[in-house]
Amino acid sequence: MTEMTELNEINGRYHALYSFFRSKACYEALTPHISKLDTDTTHPFIHIYNLLIQDVFLSWCKVFGSHSENCHWKKLIKEHEDFKIALFSELRLTETEFGAYWESVIDFRNNWVVHSDPNHKHRPVPYFDIAFRSAKVLFYYIINNYSEYFEYAGPKSIDEFIENVKNDFTKQLKIRSGCFWNKDLIKKL
Repeated sequence: MTEMTELNEINGRYHALYSFFRSKACYEALTPHISKLDTDTTHPFIHIYNLLIQDVFLSWCKVFGSHSENCHWKKLIKEHEDFKIALFSELRLTETEFGAYWESVIDFRNNWVVHSDPNHKHRPVPYFDIAFRSAKVLFYYIINNYSEYFEYAGPKSIDEFIENVKNDFTKQLKIRSGCFWNKDLIKKL
């Protein structure tokens, strides 16, 4: 692989991971306010809220989903066992436990988000915790193990990045006073 190809591969993973982190952050920013936002019968904010959930898992599946995905981590990281040891150690899960979670996400993606089967008995929407922690492991693994191909200039902390996205997202919403934000609340932020 040439250095430019390697850089394109790394950037592809970052694009999917940043999409995951942004959608998760926006979803979490809306969570405490969603019942106040959607008082109309058309429910546009619940729709956005649901789309954010879908994008979280679509983005995660780009790097952790099917091994045939163009952006799967296995197509960038050559030391599969080294990454898996780091991943399972950080998650405090066995490969079997992670596999069960992976199955639930793939089922959600395939049968709820990408393909809609009205007869499919849907499981509950998977929790974000394992997806989030595994995405962070991959993000930091790439930074720490592929620095010879690029000088990373992005956020050093994903947790800070998510807080910044949440703040930027909620500051930009201009909703009628009393329904979401009011001037006194904005000053407190």
